[in-house]
Amino acid sequence: MTVFLSVVGLRVIFITGLTNLLFGLLVLFSCRWVPLTRLTKGLQKSRIYMQYYRFHTCIWRLFWISVAIQRAVRHFVSGLPVLTR
Repeated sequence: MTVFLSVVGLRVIFITGLTNLLFGLLVLFSCRWVPLTRLTKGLQKSRIYMQYYRFHTCIWRLFWISVAIQRAVRHFVSGLPVLTR
């Protein structure tokens, strides 16, 4: 049973890590304060980008939910970190 929980936990940690990366990139590209290049500065004025930007706060919330799930499962699988000298 413990092996099953650890394998499932590791899979959940891996999948939420990938979703963290995906949501992080989506937040980065939807953020108007971080123009990556001259190309994205021009894209920020387009109609498609403005429709995508409407979901910026929703993407942030999904990102933090994914981070919280990953952190909780990580602590459940590996235990709380022990402070040592």
